Amino acid sequence: MRNFWRMNVALVGVAGLLAVGVGVGVAGGQGPGIKFVNDLVGTEEVPVADLDGHGTSKVRINPDTGEVCFDFRFKSTGTPNRAHIHSGQAGVNGPIVVSFFELRIPPADPGAPATDPRNDELEDGRFSDCVMADPALASDIAANPTSYYVNLHNARFPGGAIRCQLEDV
Repeated sequence: MRNFWRMNVALVGVAGLLAVGVGVGVAGGQGPGIKFVNDLVGTEEVPVADLDGHGTSKVRINPDTGEVCFDFRFKSTGTPNRAHIHSGQAGVNGPIVVSFFELRIPPADPGAPATDPRNDELEDGRFSDCVMADPALASDIAANPTSYYVNLHNARFPGGAIRCQLEDV
């Protein structure tokens, strides 16, 4: 009988730990919303960015609150100084509708033109955060993702270094 109680107490303890673990997962950023995971490449930019850089864009949109969270990983792109969601179909440039960030990083050589590769000191990296957008806009992006694209800009490619059209996961 004693072993029976020990086993039940152990099972209740394990169940409690699992419940806490699930709760932590939800509170840790897995919240509600629609998630888009896409590859960022220079060949999707207009005009094409002639670099070997690439990356991954993870965007989660909560249409109810307007919260837009992002996680970008990039390789061989140089230092991103801006990142946005734009309105526009594939192959077409469009206006910025959600600004993730804009950095004022001075170039490595202030006298060098923007196209100078010395302006691209950071080759690989990752950054993430959340920003707020109008809930009506967030709802439209969630409902019509292919009408929007994400891109990262750098000093060498101020119009965009790598880009992806939002698509459902």
